[in-house]
Amino acid sequence: MIYDISGIIPYTDCLINQLEMVQRRAACFVKHDYSRHSSVTNMLTDLKWDTLQHKRNAAGISMFYKIKNHLVNIHPSHLLRPTRNSTRSQNDNLNNNYSRSHNQQFIQLHAKKSTYLHSFYPATIVLWNKLPQAVASQPTFERFQATMGGLGSFKRTPPSTSSCF
Repeated sequence: MIYDISGIIPYTDCLINQLEMVQRRAACFVKHDYSRHSSVTNMLTDLKWDTLQHKRNAAGISMFYKIKNHLVNIHPSHLLRPTRNSTRSQNDNLNNNYSRSHNQQFIQLHAKKSTYLHSFYPATIVLWNKLPQAVASQPTFERFQATMGGLGSFKRTPPSTSSCF
């Protein structure tokens, strides 16, 4: 079930749940336990499987790191515009929503259509900007992945509750 999922970003609750159900069924298959009384959540915990949402977010952030640092043959888009360093004090930053978790943030992209809002660049920039300085500033991809592995879950913007189709 592992493949490059960084470009596939379902954003409705319905689509996210449909994909997560595939993994839940796979856990029952792997554990050979189809009992209605068994906890699939416990099976996933026993197997040490992250949610597919977490894997998609981690894959997106990893690809973003590679694009940003020219490690893949994808030209950093004109959409990737670094934020300017602010000379405001820390208190001003917190009070005016200018707080920054690291010095390598990018300007968030705004969209009128949810399809674009939840596509790779707009969605991943939001996640990238939330990374701690210790993760975002790693000099090599291997060290980046090692420090990113210690983070908990990655949260994208809240999903839309619109129907699947």
